[in-house]
Order: sequence, then C-alpha cells, then structure tokens
Amino acid sequence: MEKRTIVYKSGRTTGVTYGRIEDIDYRWKPSPNIVIVPTILISRCPDNQCFYNDYISYYGDSGGVWYIRYMIYSERIDGYRVYDYGARVIGILNGRPPGDTQFIQAVASWAVKVSEKWPDLEISYAVCGWEYSLSCR
Repeated sequence: MEKRTIVYKSGRTTGVTYGRIEDIDYRWKPSPNIVIVPTILISRCPDNQCFYNDYISYYGDSGGVWYIRYMIYSERIDGYRVYDYGARVIGILNGRPPGDTQFIQAVASWAVKVSEKWPDLEISYAVCGWEYSLSCR
C-alpha cells in the first residue's frame, strides 16, 4: 500500500465514505500531551480537489474500519451489472487532525498494530458483496 491509494470507510454516522491516503507515517497529536505514531492520514480533498461535499467522517464514526476495496468479479443478472468486492481492512478510525473543523481529513490507527495489541479481534481479510453486505458497495 502506498500514498495516494483510494480507501473506504464504514462508520455509524456518515456510512460509507472514501478518500485518499496522504501520509502513512502521520504523527497524530489529538491533544497537547498525546502523540500517536504511526497513523494513516486520509483526505477527501487531496490537492485541494474534493471528491464530494460531505464529511469524510464525523462524531460517532470512531472505531469504524478503513479498507481497500477490490473487485472479485462482476456479472450481469436480469439486465443489471452486479459487482462482488473483497476488502482488506487497513485501519481503525480514530478522529481527525487538530484544526480540521470541516471534517475533510481522518486519522486511522494501522490495523496491523491494532491486531497485534488485541489479537482476539481477529482482523483479517473480509469478503463482502451482493450476497454478503451493502457496506462494501
């Protein structure tokens, strides 16, 4: 995975949103006495070009997953194109950078780090699609 990769987030408040990875070693300072590193910085407005005009995340989305989506296959059913996607979880949403009052950026903890700390979460590849879940469409 590298910077400029498009990633998706599923959160309770904003649902599925997407953005682009801007930094994979971001030093997140949620308060004056706390620094969390490394984290992932994701932006819905990379290079000052917004993909859409809504929040990338908002209060209540914390703990939602950021993932890379890839197509497994597509087929035509009853005249409609149906896509099945797979997803690889890359991070857990923590919040936003200080000063981002428009919620155009998000900060996520690396899923690998989270899975090492809490192995009982069993973070791994996820499969979703037509017969599984609407969250990956």
